[in-house]
Amino acid sequence: MEERELVTLALGNYATLVAAQWCNGSSAYDVHHHTLYREYRGDALLCGHVADDATVTAGRGQVRRVPRVLLLDAPHAATLQDVGRLRAEMAEAEQQRAADEEAEAPPSQLLKAPAAALTREEEDLHKLLHFAQKKWSDRFAHPPEEEDEEAQADEEGDDEEDEEGEQDFWYTTTKKAEDGAPAAGAKRKKGKHATPALFREKDALVPWWRYITTGLHPDSLVTLRPLPAAEGEVPAYHSYSGGSGAVAGGDDLCLYEDALRRQLEDADRLQGLQCYVDADSMFGGLAQRVLENTLDEAGSKTSVAVWSLFAPLPAAFWDTAAAAHINFADRRREETVLNRMLATVQLSAPSSVVYTPIEIKDWPAFFRLPPAHADWLEHDPSTAQYIAAVTDTALYGVRDRSCVSAAAAGPAYYLPQWCHTVRPSPSLRVAALMGALPLPLQAPPAPVPHKRTRAEGGGAEERSRVDLWDVLTALPLLPDAQRAAAAAARRDHRPCAPVAPGGGQGYVSLSHAMRHPVDSEAGRVLGHAVSLRGAGDLAAETYGAHEALLRYALPLRTNLYLPLLTATPYPVSQTFPAELLAWAAADATAAEREAGARTQARAAERAGSGDATLNVAAHVLSTYNSYDMLAPLAAAAKPLVRRSTHRYNATYHMETEEWQEKLEQLQEIVDDYRHEDYVVEDNEEGDW
Repeated sequence: MEERELVTLALGNYATLVAAQWCNGSSAYDVHHHTLYREYRGDALLCGHVADDATVTAGRGQVRRVPRVLLLDAPHAATLQDVGRLRAEMAEAEQQRAADEEAEAPPSQLLKAPAAALTREEEDLHKLLHFAQKKWSDRFAHPPEEEDEEAQADEEGDDEEDEEGEQDFWYTTTKKAEDGAPAAGAKRKKGKHATPALFREKDALVPWWRYITTGLHPDSLVTLRPLPAAEGEVPAYHSYSGGSGAVAGGDDLCLYEDALRRQLEDADRLQGLQCYVDADSMFGGLAQRVLENTLDEAGSKTSVAVWSLFAPLPAAFWDTAAAAHINFADRRREETVLNRMLATVQLSAPSSVVYTPIEIKDWPAFFRLPPAHADWLEHDPSTAQYIAAVTDTALYGVRDRSCVSAAAAGPAYYLPQWCHTVRPSPSLRVAALMGALPLPLQAPPAPVPHKRTRAEGGGAEERSRVDLWDVLTALPLLPDAQRAAAAAARRDHRPCAPVAPGGGQGYVSLSHAMRHPVDSEAGRVLGHAVSLRGAGDLAAETYGAHEALLRYALPLRTNLYLPLLTATPYPVSQTFPAELLAWAAADATAAEREAGARTQARAAERAGSGDATLNVAAHVLSTYNSYDMLAPLAAAAKPLVRRSTHRYNATYHMETEEWQEKLEQLQEIVDDYRHEDYVVEDNEEGDW
């Protein structure tokens, strides 16, 4: 099979971070083939913070290879703050300030703490003396003229830092913040009390350009300009359609669509698009517009894989007591529900699109990690890297059939085949994503002695080999469903298979829980695709590799199955988050590390790279288990549509009738996935 181009889109601040780390996951094979990369002749490339000098500049007429990726971000957009963390930082800063003032104050016998209890009059006198001496020391230590000059110097310094360059202005707070000093926003002027700010700009924003190692085409980046705030509104991109009228009529989105049009024209045989989108924001509505225009121009059958990212709100928003003191808390919670409803209905509407929601807020429950190993779940670069690695593995077959030699290179399948397998029917509009990072390469309980032949080195030396079938047996495709089936079997006193280990080992759902066993109607799987990176060099002694993969999917009871087994692991770039890498290394057992080391060494040697690698597995499926995610969404959206949509008609550019129409479409999706066992066991006629 010949190569066909795949273009990657990223819309949103978090989505661009995922896309940047996705670019880092490309191997030497990808760079020298045109599925993910394109040739560019020019003077300079957009580069990341850690790019080599050789990739920064290119002579006129020289050919450079850059990823086929387009980024759309808005770093000026205000972000929500974790109010609890912000108050804790303020309290800590206040304590530190009080300690510093006490240490800097001149010694005084009058201000010493009394040894005995003071009377009321003595306490008042003590406070008065303390206030008077503090006022006196502040006046002479910081005269008003010097204080004003100092504040003016700080403001002028901030202006100079903002004018140093557009990239630093977009993606950093100040130079002092980069060097470890307090940021400009952390400075407190004397005599003023700091108050918690819910919406702040350029605070806690993780810039994508610090986590990319590849060069980018000059047309690969478009940054939205700040939206003007209407009276009584918040100047942030929080609503799915909020501000889309202003943005759609501006030049920024037109630039992005023109760049995408040039990418499509540059492709000889386009196989489809891959799209990362921050769906819980205005970028969801922009992604809908971009996809609609693209499908109109490129054809309605153009395949698209949409990874819909839902970042969690701060915990204080869901605490009733804490949310009572937060401005716009109720509104932001309601916007979250409305955004998810619109994203589910509109981004999944085209029949050629595979829509996969990724609920990051539920990951702590999915991974079931102890607090000591769950730190990386709070780190945006780590979660973004996990998504990038798993999604890249899920679509690995569209560019490589696990052959690194140029003569046998080529994809195992194309994106349309993958989309048809994962979405076998137009009514099955929502897919689920599961990942295993690292992919556990477990050794069998009793190592099988293997005599090396002369072709392998000769001699009677024996060594233990890890069999592929043993690895697959210890890695069930739906571990949560397996646990549910085991629990049901124990209730009915029936024998059951051993349950897969938890704690992050094996497949972990990134979309929603899989509570129903596959042998029930509610847990039925209709189509799925599996990719195993790094396990291709394992010995296939019990069954051949092809037969082992077919037997691997038999418990799911579906004939729509697309497996891929490759010996090429996932490359670890120099920006790979240390927290995630440490957790992946600690999660593997000694036997798995020993077995994986041999596989990774051979794959790295064949690929011509000595960089570190990881074994990764991805499982994308269409299942009726998605009902448990869709039903609560419809239940939460129903009262909002009936009572509160008049407050959002202006920001979402929608009328009341349109809200009702979207709710009905969501309910139709829910009904398509509602396949529970309603038959009453005591009724032979099977009433529903």
